[in-house]
Amino acid sequence: EQNATRTQLADAARLICRPHGGVTAAWNHAVSQASARWLIFLNNDTVTVGPWIESLLTPLRTSAARMTGVAWRRESHLPTNICSSMNDKFVVGWCFAVERQTLIEIGGFDPSLSVYFSDTDLQMRLQQTPDSLLCVEGLPLLHTGHQTAHRLSNCRQLWRLDHQRFVRKWSRAGTCADQLSASDLSHTK
Repeated sequence: EQNATRTQLADAARLICRPHGGVTAAWNHAVSQASARWLIFLNNDTVTVGPWIESLLTPLRTSAARMTGVAWRRESHLPTNICSSMNDKFVVGWCFAVERQTLIEIGGFDPSLSVYFSDTDLQMRLQQTPDSLLCVEGLPLLHTGHQTAHRLSNCRQLWRLDHQRFVRKWSRAGTCADQLSASDLSHTK
């Protein structure tokens, strides 16, 4: 399976196999290894059924947004005080694109969040600037529903731990996120 993927992506991407350390560690490692200006984060349980990459990247190239995704979602598991002063709408975490420099400027993905909420945390930090998120709907992609994460024997425990860390971090940040700088939202455990 990995050999077929390597052959298919030989000229367009580099496949890096690492021991399982959570999606956040993998994403941060990818950012550190990447040399491309634009980065696409695509879950391994996503099926592509047609061309979509250029459509996802166009708003980034034209500065219409700082991050693009393929569908909107609402974060329903957060206390109201965390999202009350900002948009509670986010792009899905199973397929999104962002400029590498943007990730570096805001400190990448929070490594204290191992599997869950790292994309939400990133988007909350990005939402401190206008026009930061944009959804490019109708792309030929299908998500089969968190197949890898749900296979983890401790997936519920990981979700609870990441949720607690996320809530603790953003509760400390307060509800006026528009007044915070990126350094105020540094990675905390």
